[in-house]
Amino acid sequence: MKKRISCLLCLLAVLCACASALGEVKVYLNKQPPKDWNSRKLMRLIVFKTPGTDSMLLQVGGKNMIIDAWKVWVNDLMKAYKELGLTDKKGRVHVNTIFNTHPHDDHLLGLIRMVQNKGLTADEFMTSFPKNYKDPFNKEAEDLHRQALKLMQKKKIPVRFLKQNQLLNYGGAKVRVFWNKRGHDPNQLSAVMHITFGEATLLLTADIVPTTEKVLLHQVPITYLRADIMKMPHHAYNICVEEFLDAVSPKLVFANNWERATRDTAYQMRNKGIKYVTHDKGRIVLETDGKVWYVTQIRWKF
Repeated sequence: MKKRISCLLCLLAVLCACASALGEVKVYLNKQPPKDWNSRKLMRLIVFKTPGTDSMLLQVGGKNMIIDAWKVWVNDLMKAYKELGLTDKKGRVHVNTIFNTHPHDDHLLGLIRMVQNKGLTADEFMTSFPKNYKDPFNKEAEDLHRQALKLMQKKKIPVRFLKQNQLLNYGGAKVRVFWNKRGHDPNQLSAVMHITFGEATLLLTADIVPTTEKVLLHQVPITYLRADIMKMPHHAYNICVEEFLDAVSPKLVFANNWERATRDTAYQMRNKGIKYVTHDKGRIVLETDGKVWYVTQIRWKF
């Protein structure tokens, strides 16, 4: 009887392992997707070549979300948006959502300039920072946040103030937003986005710092962190806290920066056996049908 039970337990373990393997979301880097790829329902994240800053575009279910931008790249970004077909009947660049992760100039000032001077319009502006955000140690961030809110009101773009752990249903994707409850400066308070599409998962970490990584390990369930692909926090200027990286357990990490500026991170990822992509070779495009990821780097493309 004991032998039979032992055999059954071994068989169950094998079956569980097989099921886990079958359900694993694979990540392919610079590999040609299947011929029918573009006919499938896809989620796409475009990471524009803006080293040292964040400028991304999330596309899913016919919806478009701009995530952060710096002023230096405004003209290039507007040109790219038009090339991607993000224009309305009047020829203006229009998106569903403008999302700002935190009010530092390298993440927010570009958004302000595009709305103020370049005619960018949107259905909504999202922020996790409250209307009355105060920062006695960083008046510049406080003023920039206030400036953005006033501009959105002037341009009649509704502002949505997000709540902690808010779950958004966005074009068929589930976007959960959370941040460090104990944070003080804008980087520590950066909005983290955990995005799920089918079985595929993505973690966008904005400019969180190592202390925030440690806090989040205790603040949120591991399911909010676990992801197939992760954006390296804070432009990869610091390596990841090992426990945080293990919790996320990514198959690929990308950094909005040059590799020469992120050597320690590149070394950490190589030691972990994690694929690592930087801006050196051009724009990074991440696409998934909810079952598998294809990550492509378009050489020399902004």
